[in-house]
Amino acid sequence: MSLIDIVELVEDMAKNQPNINQILRDDIFALNTLQDVKYSVFCSTQLQHKESGDFITYYFTLFYVDRLLSDSSNQTEIQSAGINILSNILKRLEGNDIEVEPHSYQVFNQRFNDECAGVYVTVGLTVPIENICSETY
Repeated sequence: MSLIDIVELVEDMAKNQPNINQILRDDIFALNTLQDVKYSVFCSTQLQHKESGDFITYYFTLFYVDRLLSDSSNQTEIQSAGINILSNILKRLEGNDIEVEPHSYQVFNQRFNDECAGVYVTVGLTVPIENICSETY
């Protein structure tokens, strides 16, 4: 499975989750530049990828972000939903013959254009290396 295949599969898994209304790729801080954010937001950013033998591990940080109420009373609800959604995505990836490395979830509050809360996970996704490149360069 190639990098583009993994990215598209992760985004497809996110689109199928309840509450995900917008997907960003490569830059969570793009939330600072968007005028009409459709919360809840899913974002994936790439890290350094590693090849080992016949396998490649693609490393990503996956984010779930939602807007806080003015009194922040929904903070824990957002973070709980985020853990569940990211966990669902990773479990579905395992069902597609992708080895998901052990991972931990980190909750956060962050001011983007809006005051937000969320959760992120940094994870490795291991797949066999493709022998045939279908893209033409």
